[in-house]
Amino acid sequence: MSGDVRVRFLPSGRESRVRRGAWLTTAAARAGVSIVHDCDGQGVCGTCQVRIESGASGFAPPDARERAQLGARIESGWRLCCLLVVEADCDVRVAEGAFAYPPEQQRREPDGRDPA
Repeated sequence: MSGDVRVRFLPSGRESRVRRGAWLTTAAARAGVSIVHDCDGQGVCGTCQVRIESGASGFAPPDARERAQLGARIESGWRLCCLLVVEADCDVRVAEGAFAYPPEQQRREPDGRDPA
């Protein structure tokens, strides 16, 4: 499927539109929402935890890295932002204190393009 999807970040309410199949970190950068991901998208540090409030079916199921980092929190909708590819409209809650890196330092698209 092609086209754009809407991502809204809570509690700020900031939104962005990204192409279907973009990284969630790209959507965050476009919305001006900074999310820490100390391991640069490897899914091993757990600093980029977000909670999917709506649209969870638009993401692939959690992989082993997420399960290791999040454990039972996955059942409450928590995921690792750095591993998520957006396939549908969604609302994402950013954990308190997760704002640290400016968008220009966030993960780039897989092809190396600047996400903003």
